[in-house]
Amino acid sequence: MGGIREIRGSLIRGELTVAEHIGSRLAAIEDADRDLGAFHAVAGDEAVRAAEKADARISELGPAAWRDRPLLGIAVAVKDLVQTADLPTGRGSLLENPRARVDAPAVARLRAAGAILVGKTATSEHGWSAST
Repeated sequence: MGGIREIRGSLIRGELTVAEHIGSRLAAIEDADRDLGAFHAVAGDEAVRAAEKADARISELGPAAWRDRPLLGIAVAVKDLVQTADLPTGRGSLLENPRARVDAPAVARLRAAGAILVGKTATSEHGWSAST
């Protein structure tokens, strides 16, 4: 799969649905993560629901759907150091952390732009190492 421009272009031209894009990203995560352990959490159900909503918006508005949401339908992942309201933020620690009530500003902006969060990537404990 290409970069954001290629994926966005395929979505706009109708060559790809958001559900197909998100499904392929979730499948790739599931396939690769068995060996890599790169994801702390995967937002499978949430991402699929967001993809369905994005596809409905695209069906209704066509290319205008991207006017105020330039990342509409694009899969993104954030490091497990960044708070999200729908996934736990462990900061790479085994300690239990309370779930955030709101998204971090960066995540909120990504979502407002239409991006779909597919998961949180692993990190060393509290982000104190350059190994991840």
